[in-house]
Amino acid sequence: MNRNINSHIVLLTEGGIDVGMGHVIRCSRLLQLLKRPFELSVVSCGASLIKYFPKATHKSVDSWLHINWSHFNFEKVDFILCDIPIYKECNWFQFRYKDAIVIAIDDHGGMVPADIIFNGTVMPEYHVYENVEMKRTFYIGSKYSLVHPIFSSTPWTGLFSGILTILIGSGDDARNWILNIISHRTERFAAAKVNLIIGNAFTGFTELESLCKLSDVSLFRNLEAYEVAHLFSTSEVALVTAGTGLYEAVATGVPVVAFPQIMDLCPQATWFSERGACHNLTINQPSPNSAILAVNTLINSPEDLLFMSTCQNSCFDGQGMIRVASILDQLLGDLN
Repeated sequence: MNRNINSHIVLLTEGGIDVGMGHVIRCSRLLQLLKRPFELSVVSCGASLIKYFPKATHKSVDSWLHINWSHFNFEKVDFILCDIPIYKECNWFQFRYKDAIVIAIDDHGGMVPADIIFNGTVMPEYHVYENVEMKRTFYIGSKYSLVHPIFSSTPWTGLFSGILTILIGSGDDARNWILNIISHRTERFAAAKVNLIIGNAFTGFTELESLCKLSDVSLFRNLEAYEVAHLFSTSEVALVTAGTGLYEAVATGVPVVAFPQIMDLCPQATWFSERGACHNLTINQPSPNSAILAVNTLINSPEDLLFMSTCQNSCFDGQGMIRVASILDQLLGDLN
């Protein structure tokens, strides 16, 4: 029998209200792009991830500081794929299991003693890794940004459409911010139509749904990548809470206002802003009116919209997830 048929990948990741769903979603989309067959087990800490990996075997741990592999009863493991938020305590040496290859999806550098590391951030200072007494292979830089290729293949066509699309994270700060924008704003968006995209982990959905109906905002929940790409493509401007959504908007080419709500996303929003690829509200501009003013300023300046979209095209090509999937497929093939 071809051993490749039974290749077993164990994914370690986490999502939920406190960390959002960005890590989970990018892993789900990446694994869907693999062409070679494999079995998948998902080990999570916190919220259940069955909705994102419906065909996987699911296990859970109380924390990332200690993993008792014997409790999982895995017959064999070929690859351990780790995508753990940096602000969650973990012990990388606990991720080792027999002779399995440990692969990390990382965003910040530092102490990551994995065999293979993918880091697709645009920030050079996030590409620095501490010396570890082991051989490691690095795939670093925007060439490997984990953005689904549907975004770059769905180019922006929304000039003069009068549509604004807002993409909001799942954390408490993002929730409170968008509720404030929808319910208590003293100004209104200049857009003729407003779309709002949220994920499954968003809390306060019923309240938000009611407010959106009152404000004539179209609310979308848990969309597929191609659906988000379509909304970005046909919008005149996008408003995102930085993170993965910023990379996706830039890959599409839609002019974007970014509001980084946690400190580790600020440098990336600044990087894109310095290259003319986004308007960065910065973490120090949390008021809804600041976001509304920035969006309206862009909508009222077609020249600025076109210039920003052009600048975005030079940031990265949006094919990073394809490249990473190809590398993983090659690793699976090497198991023969």
